[in-house]
Amino acid sequence: MKLVLVKQTDAKLEPGTPDADAMRKFLFEMVRGATDKDQRAWQRFIRAINEASQGEYFQIDLKRTRNSQFHKLVMAVLTAGFKAQDHFDDFEIYREWIKLGAGFAVFVPDEKTGELKAIPKSQSFDEASEEEVREFFLNMCAFMRSATYCAMLWPQSPVEHSMLGMENLLRRFDYQ
Repeated sequence: MKLVLVKQTDAKLEPGTPDADAMRKFLFEMVRGATDKDQRAWQRFIRAINEASQGEYFQIDLKRTRNSQFHKLVMAVLTAGFKAQDHFDDFEIYREWIKLGAGFAVFVPDEKTGELKAIPKSQSFDEASEEEVREFFLNMCAFMRSATYCAMLWPQSPVEHSMLGMENLLRRFDYQ
């Protein structure tokens, strides 16, 4: 995620003032660089903001470290859903369909018709943030519980029975 900041005033925090002390405590005690090099870069960034003039822009690229345990949970739920159905033979196609059903997609115009078409987003560590994958997971589970999902994957069963079965399958995973 890109964050763009703009300094709102020419004011500078002067050392020893109550405002500066509170900001220092927040910026350097609550958060610090993971390594000495990161800490020096963080201090340079804060100093640059303090010394900047009103109207100067700063851009930060934020990326929360992905939780590998949560990634494993997402994949376990996807795999369990795939194994419980007979409609799809290919796990990757099933996963792309789930992404579309969960709304984890970008919409682009079709090159021939101009109509919007959905393209599933990537959930790879390099492409998706932790927040995006967590939102995808919640939407994925909601989609898996839906009548649309259950009717598509088990058309021979009453939808209510399929939905109950899916609820039981998802209940096995502690994700709340």
